[in-house]
Amino acid sequence: MRFQVLILVILLPTSALQAQWLEDEISPEFQDAIDTLSLNSITPILLWKLYLLPKDAVFNYFEYRSAFGGFVDHSELLDIQGLDSTTYLRLKQLPVDPLRTSRNQFSLQSRFSHSTSATHLSLINQFSSAPFSGALISKTSLTQLTPSTHLSGYLKTQHTLGKFPIQLTTHLGHFTLRAGQGLLLGGSGFPAPTTSEYFAHGIRGKTGTSASQVAGGCGAELQWNRHRISLATAPQLTQSCYRFNTTRSEFGFAQNNRDFSAFFKRYQGPWRAYGELATAEQRVGFNYFLGDVLFEANAHRTSTSLWGEHFLSWRNAQGTWIVRSKKGAIRFQWTNGPWDIRLSEHLGAHPEPNTWRWRARYTTHWATLDLHYHSGTVGISMRQQREWGTWTWDWATAWVRGHGQPVWLAVPVSRGSIGALAVYDDFAGLVLRVRTPHLQCSMQWNAMEPSQPRMQLSYLKKIDLKQR
Repeated sequence: MRFQVLILVILLPTSALQAQWLEDEISPEFQDAIDTLSLNSITPILLWKLYLLPKDAVFNYFEYRSAFGGFVDHSELLDIQGLDSTTYLRLKQLPVDPLRTSRNQFSLQSRFSHSTSATHLSLINQFSSAPFSGALISKTSLTQLTPSTHLSGYLKTQHTLGKFPIQLTTHLGHFTLRAGQGLLLGGSGFPAPTTSEYFAHGIRGKTGTSASQVAGGCGAELQWNRHRISLATAPQLTQSCYRFNTTRSEFGFAQNNRDFSAFFKRYQGPWRAYGELATAEQRVGFNYFLGDVLFEANAHRTSTSLWGEHFLSWRNAQGTWIVRSKKGAIRFQWTNGPWDIRLSEHLGAHPEPNTWRWRARYTTHWATLDLHYHSGTVGISMRQQREWGTWTWDWATAWVRGHGQPVWLAVPVSRGSIGALAVYDDFAGLVLRVRTPHLQCSMQWNAMEPSQPRMQLSYLKKIDLKQR
């Protein structure tokens, strides 16, 4: 029997922050993936939507993982065609989760964060011992000297019933149930750049970090041959789903309290059609992939409106091009080598006019430079990483002149990823992070508040306990 213990302690400074700071802004869904997944358990839809991998890179990722039985080291990511250096650095924050064997696994993390409005301490306990697995999070918050504690997590079991190929999975605690195109059983996840087709399905345990339709109760899932039945219940909530799939199609039914829907998918060569039909809302779409060109069209109807969403993406010698139109707003992205240009139209609240935001990025072997503009708000930022022996240095500096509209800055954050923050106000500052195998220190300094820098110190240690 083997146990793995991961201990992480973070200390923050004494000074409070009153200016606008580059916090560790990670979407709840993204943080939940970091807490619960690994390179050997992440799903295609999460690689696509959270890490923005194109379809060919996702296909190559799972071809490699299937061919070699899984990953044993992060360096293997460099062998996958379609992964760039930025995506590689983001995927490195996921644990490898060595190939599943009979061993038991236990990990413990602690996080401490502080701001002007609240202080948070989180303890994350993850475990796996067949047939059980799960996670438990205890989060204590101190807001205006008033403490509160919140517990979340889940316990999962998996069984094979008798000699038949019937798999039974049960969940107790926090979970989500997904089905169809997400109309009744879905969540507002991080959008993919080239599609809005919904892929998530079934029951999945959650740590509670993400509050996107996470329920606390119990659920079960029964799967045999091509059939899958999912049932879930929580206070004031009853959900169920039936799904049947073949090699070229899928259909099923979803239920959320008193609402019902039917959903379908159909694959035929380069064509894919999909949809979900509920009483108060309907959504249908299709995409067509021809060579290096992907086109997608969607129609979404509610009781009060009807709107469309379209995607067009292609690759040629001049780079990768992505165009998206949603409710009349246009988004455009072009990447080629070190260049990445993005233009986004933001719908203004009536009678305010629409605004346009653009970002130009140029990446070299020594730094990444970003130029920003959004209806009068202008900014420039630079990010760099260097390694000396076992030391890794990350730094970013930014200057923004605010004009009421936000721009998004990419900066190194304490959890090992690249964070993004909408900056509305004037900002001029520096973010520095120093990492060793066990020690990590980060500092933020804003020239608008030069007497109040922010610092973080963390210590990370793995301990292996083996029973002989």
